[in-house]
Amino acid sequence: MEQITDMLTLNSLVVGKVKDTPAGNLMLVHLGDRLALALRIEHPDVRDKTTYPAILELPGRTGDPVKPLILDGYAGNSCVDLRAKAIVHWDRRPESVSIGVCPRAGAIAFFADRLAIAGTYPGQDRFIHWDLETGGLAMLPNDPESVWFVQAWELGIPAGADAFQRLLTFPHDPDEVSGRG
Repeated sequence: MEQITDMLTLNSLVVGKVKDTPAGNLMLVHLGDRLALALRIEHPDVRDKTTYPAILELPGRTGDPVKPLILDGYAGNSCVDLRAKAIVHWDRRPESVSIGVCPRAGAIAFFADRLAIAGTYPGQDRFIHWDLETGGLAMLPNDPESVWFVQAWELGIPAGADAFQRLLTFPHDPDEVSGRG
């Protein structure tokens, strides 16, 4: 995680609980022994067709985790709401973009006017896509040709008029995308 504290003012922060943070906001979450950058998501509850607060832990600068992880037992954890939605700058090299099939957790899908990030549960390989704007479950279109997947990107927050403050780069090793790594 980049130096977040250098760019935030006290006026832009809200300390509270994960469950009280609006879905789709970026936040720093206390996960026992560390702070993690996360997206607040609305996780579907299959038992009664409602949703509950959860987090999508974003890849840390040290590579732990190396992919976005869905963590659903942290609604009562302490957090700092950054009060900002994610902005994504993507790598436009041809090897960074694929069409139709999600290549891996961490890929960002874009379709119609939506951006969604592929997350996975710890210890699993299947992906679930989360809308970066709303924090809700993103249902990808049935037509695979209408979905593009970006495998290399930077995520940040607004930093003034037309400015971007990078919080993380995915993947950490650019050779992962090009196939050299």
